[in-house]
Amino acid sequence: MLEIDNVFFDYLGKPVVENLSLHVDTGEIVAIIGPSGQGKTTLFRLIAGLERPKQGRIKAGPLSYMMQEDLLLPWKTALENVIFAYEVAGGPAQLDEALDLLQQVGLQGFENHYPRALSGGMKQRVALARTLVFQKPLLLLDEPFASVDSFRKKELYQLLLQIQVRYHLTLVLITHDLHDAFTFAHRIYYLNKGKLSLCKDKESLGEFS
Repeated sequence: MLEIDNVFFDYLGKPVVENLSLHVDTGEIVAIIGPSGQGKTTLFRLIAGLERPKQGRIKAGPLSYMMQEDLLLPWKTALENVIFAYEVAGGPAQLDEALDLLQQVGLQGFENHYPRALSGGMKQRVALARTLVFQKPLLLLDEPFASVDSFRKKELYQLLLQIQVRYHLTLVLITHDLHDAFTFAHRIYYLNKGKLSLCKDKESLGEFS
């Protein structure tokens, strides 16, 4: 589903990702953790195709991605935001499918609410429903619930696990939250100074610090 082979990327001559390799199988949930400013978001952008590696190769299956910011259009309702994704995808608006997606993420009854009237967790649910419109088997998540309180975050991860099973998704999660990574992912990698290391448990993090 995802193959990263010896990838290198730099900004203005400063290495950000160095000789990085990673393999993710279909159906896996892989988390990438590490300090801020050490290349996590750059790696996300490389996998998503928003940046091109200077060296190496990235081979990914069809993918969609969800960022930390919900990026909802404030002048559109929750339902209109999801319907808009169909237009972005190049197809006709699908009212019934959009309503079904909002119901799946627990927003039945909030379809006609504007983002300003939704909580942070609700807005992230709309963003998730919108992402599912594209029906891609690989889903990249860059700190998608970082702005949500711990109780709602747990709720959202439970929802995401249900959706992962329902849609047979492969997930790659970028996060700085160790608890999320260790309760959510099948495999965890630690990214520091542009280099990736397999993390077996919380105690092994001391090896990389």
